[in-house]
Amino acid sequence: MNGKKIKRHYWNMRLGNQTLSPFLQFSNFMMLAYLTINEVIPIWIFAPLFILGILVLFTYVGAKFRKHQQPMDINLSYEKGTEAGMTVYSMMMAEKVIMDKLGIPYPDGFEERLLYMQRIGNGEL
Repeated sequence: MNGKKIKRHYWNMRLGNQTLSPFLQFSNFMMLAYLTINEVIPIWIFAPLFILGILVLFTYVGAKFRKHQQPMDINLSYEKGTEAGMTVYSMMMAEKVIMDKLGIPYPDGFEERLLYMQRIGNGEL
């Protein structure tokens, strides 16, 4: 594996750990459960399977968090950047004037994006 994959898995595990830390108390329950089944499954089988299961769970939950929750957080913080929104709005207005003078049609969604950036710049979102 290359370094990027290792880093990605590391960060996924860290995010999964932070997300699931309250549920780690469940491990106490698992140990108590093991004490009741220790006559059926030896500890040398139970412990590695439990640790492997926790690491896989951390990685899975961290990957889901990174793919779904973090982009949502970034989008929400983007809408709070009123100065950046006003800058983009000003640039888009200049583009609009140039396109009008040259007779160039607006790209698809240009007007909606312009209004969206104006609302961000005015702090309406």
